[in-house]
Amino acid sequence: MNSPNSDALAVLQRQFAEQLPARLAGIRAQYGRLDPSAWMAAELEVLVRLVHGVTGSAGTFGMPTVSDAARVLETRLVAMVRSGVQPAATEWGALGVNIEGLAHLANTLVNSSAQTLPAPVQTPRLDRHPLIYLVEDDVNQAAHLSQSLRDEGFRVEVFLDPESLRRVYTTDKPRPAAVVMDVVFPEGKDTGIELISELGLGAKNGIPVVVYSVRDDIQARLMAFRAGATRYIAKPVATHQLTDLLDALTGRQPLEPYRILVVDDDAALVAVYTTILAKAGMEARGLSEPLKTIDEVDNFRPDVVLLDVYMPGASGPELAAVLREREAQLNLPILFLSAETDMTQQLLALNLGGDDFLVKPIQAEYLIAAVSARARRARQNSAVRRRLEITLYEREREHLALNQHAIVSIADRTGTIIYTNDKFCEITGYSHEELMGQNHRIIKSDAHPAEFYRELWRTIARGEVWRGEVCNRRKDGSLYWVESTITPFLDEKGKPYQYVSIRTDITHIKQAEQQIELEKERLRLGQLYANIGTWDW
Repeated sequence: MNSPNSDALAVLQRQFAEQLPARLAGIRAQYGRLDPSAWMAAELEVLVRLVHGVTGSAGTFGMPTVSDAARVLETRLVAMVRSGVQPAATEWGALGVNIEGLAHLANTLVNSSAQTLPAPVQTPRLDRHPLIYLVEDDVNQAAHLSQSLRDEGFRVEVFLDPESLRRVYTTDKPRPAAVVMDVVFPEGKDTGIELISELGLGAKNGIPVVVYSVRDDIQARLMAFRAGATRYIAKPVATHQLTDLLDALTGRQPLEPYRILVVDDDAALVAVYTTILAKAGMEARGLSEPLKTIDEVDNFRPDVVLLDVYMPGASGPELAAVLREREAQLNLPILFLSAETDMTQQLLALNLGGDDFLVKPIQAEYLIAAVSARARRARQNSAVRRRLEITLYEREREHLALNQHAIVSIADRTGTIIYTNDKFCEITGYSHEELMGQNHRIIKSDAHPAEFYRELWRTIARGEVWRGEVCNRRKDGSLYWVESTITPFLDEKGKPYQYVSIRTDITHIKQAEQQIELEKERLRLGQLYANIGTWDW
């Protein structure tokens, strides 16, 4: 039984076949508008665009002979446009013959009494819970990895030894979407790698293999890849990394579908591409009016944009350039879809902001794989950016809280002050401008011996954190005490490049301690005087 999407593709293919004669009539009419004796560049470019549309769409809808004939015609037309020279009468006549030949070929195919159009494009079956074979002889490791993968939505079958996997491969059990296995087993240090070749696993045979091992040398990696391994992970295995790999290798779509915007002035192609992508589990939206692209991007917020190259009103490269000028779309993946095979033109288009160039007609599997890969990377990049934004926000709030509570200054590697917060200025009596470029000696008091400061500097110069109480001098000459922590920031060579000092004002504590000591001294003297009065002189 055909799926609704397969039925929809068949309907679209039938509609294209029915509309093809009208398209070819439009090409003939446009050719008829051209004056062989006058150079009409704009009209000729319209003809190029009409033929280009047939080149891409005919191939997509299973008519490769029509697509090939249209491509030959398009190549001749493009050469004429780029030459900028009025073609000779013979060349112009040959062009008309080509157009009539294309029309005759297409009409013959469409009107054939034994008309049997090729089967509509097929799309892979969507599986949100791919089956993974896990081969691991360590029971605890197998339990951990299998549970982690199940938590991520995979179905997992565990094999605790290579022989059990061999037995399964002699049965008719469904083959897995991917295999994950260790390299080292009791049978030998390379058993896992040998098993790949023995069972015919690997991406070339349709079953990607992720191997992991305690070995991380180039020989082990090369041996694994030559045997057919798709990916190689050094232990310990990070489950999030393994999940990302399996998502990519199995083509699994996320619970929140990828959003794909398809922009092409050919409504039939928009319909077929969006249908293919929708069947693969994506949320695909089509647009056949290129000038509405910016508004649609803002409203739909796609993960990937597919742009046709040649469109009236705005070409794909022009739209890509406009999107790239907007900060919100700087990292938006843009893929060009076109029948253009000229590498120079493809590179020119990519230089205007595209990420890849997909040549029409494109197989459904390749379209899905290319779009999924870009969408997955875009989601990963977005997640990283969100984490960075959250981290930055948290650091800013921490910085705000710190500034509200503590006295902060930063000095460069030479000890020159490059930053002070408001509390530093408040307690010292100096302004920011007065402190910038100065050394901390500007607030040095005479309460500590020279060795105190030398030891402090030796500690932080070694890259170690220094903690202690320091008595400093304000601008007005009065003293204050701080509990201080000085932390060096180290460069890639382990050398300090700046020092961050965080202090808490403890002057009131020192004053209280001094008052207590004075009170103790007063009591001691009072007791002494009292004792003197009792002495026998």
